[in-house]
Amino acid sequence: MSKIISTDVSNYSRKESGDVRIYDDEWEKLAKALDVPVEDIKEENLQASFRIMII
Repeated sequence: MSKIISTDVSNYSRKESGDVRIYDDEWEKLAKALDVPVEDIKEENLQASFRIMII
């Protein structure tokens, strides 16, 4: 996922944990990679963490 939003793994981890903001363009890239609408993955609460379960 870090490659998709052009960041390093440690920064992606901080985004995932909610320590660093995920910008709208990054949400769009992630949604496209997952083939889902942005609304399905975007969390509006800036303190909330971003989590994706990969099965």
